Amino acid sequence: MTATDICVTPTMSFTEGAGTRDVASTDQLTVTVFATDECGLTADVDYTFTITDTQPPVIAGGADGNAECDGTDPSLNAAYLLWRDGFGGVTATDICGTPTMSFTEGAWTGVDACTDQVTVTFTATDESGLTAD
Repeated sequence: MTATDICVTPTMSFTEGAGTRDVASTDQLTVTVFATDECGLTADVDYTFTITDTQPPVIAGGADGNAECDGTDPSLNAAYLLWRDGFGGVTATDICGTPTMSFTEGAWTGVDACTDQVTVTFTATDESGLTAD
């Protein structure tokens, strides 16, 4: 912004208002810009700066898991539960905070008489509701 005066170039200054959050993904900050001339006369105008989160979280790492049988119900296998609850070693980052991790289990299927298998989808959700899996 520029300012002019009939006598001399005014002095410019600004103040920042309190930031607000309209929705989970939008922060806004109002900045008031002042122009003051040598006689102390002032003009001001408000501007709004908006920050929007459009980037989903980023998932990294993780690995398939496997375990020895420890009962007749594969969904109760201690090693599986540990792997699942640890999100398979997946980590997630986000530019606006720490994402929340969750998982969705598919149906257990018998690959053969000795092997059961399940597909688990790990999902990272940021504060704006953006997801990655």
